[in-house]
Amino acid sequence: MEMFGGGGIYANIGQGEETDGMPLNREDMKKSAQTINYQRVDDSKVDSEFYLLESGYHNYPESYLIIGMVMNIKDSNSYSYIRPDGRYYEGLKKRGLQVDKYAETNSLPPVWIKDIDYLKDIYGTASFGQNHPNRKAHGLTGGACPTKGGDVSTYPWGNPGSGWPTDYEEVTPICDGIVVDIKYWADLDKSWDDEKIALGNSGFGTEEVEYFAMANHYGEFTDPWNIKQGNTNPQELDLTEDGKIVMEAPEKIEDHPVVSFKMDFGKIGEAIDFVEVELDPLPRGCAAQKAKDDGEYNNYVSSAERIKLRLEAFSY
Repeated sequence: MEMFGGGGIYANIGQGEETDGMPLNREDMKKSAQTINYQRVDDSKVDSEFYLLESGYHNYPESYLIIGMVMNIKDSNSYSYIRPDGRYYEGLKKRGLQVDKYAETNSLPPVWIKDIDYLKDIYGTASFGQNHPNRKAHGLTGGACPTKGGDVSTYPWGNPGSGWPTDYEEVTPICDGIVVDIKYWADLDKSWDDEKIALGNSGFGTEEVEYFAMANHYGEFTDPWNIKQGNTNPQELDLTEDGKIVMEAPEKIEDHPVVSFKMDFGKIGEAIDFVEVELDPLPRGCAAQKAKDDGEYNNYVSSAERIKLRLEAFSY
């Protein structure tokens, strides 16, 4: 696949501050904002493949269109992991394959960054997604990163994972640690090579943005193998006051506690400008006369006005 313009894979490598890492509890979130810095992954040193998938997700009956990505450092298996247990592992061992070297996980995987001559750690964030800092305000739930592998299932309630039931629990996500440009047009306004374009704070006019998430205890390992090994999640995220998992949704979602935290992007993001769509609400030709004669003229106008209002709302 050929990238065009500034299209590519970007990693959050932090700003070289103590606050680069993801905050793991309410106290850390109160102290300071997480420092964010997205830089382009060096595709001359990192291989990648993209897939368009149609799959069920989040226990909804409808299918989702999902963009999947596979990435690995060239001439390396540093992103590979095989749990040293179970039928799959034993089957590989019987075939004489050297799989034990893939038995370690890394919650801060390294990556090559363009114009940097050494590997940089990737930092995930505590956010479910930077494109919606206040999900509750839009009638949505969640807001926090479900910080372990496995089925996303009942998120944000219970103790869900971040993907599908076939995922290893100990392969933890790096929420928004890696982002990919998805483009439907070329450089029509500002250059996509500008690192300020489409940042998570674009449109806010500030370097810092406040995010909100429903309080729960996310990412606690419960898989029998992890329990037996004494493994704990280095990214376990506790947004509660008592450390307990909220197993079920409350009767009144609006009354559930919300925790806020900030991200500092180090620069003010910019959005792509566009020419606002203008609608002519009047039907053309004889259809207009017929509509007026039939008393349906106002239906045409009101319908067009509704479309215009929705487009205006979308533009914000």
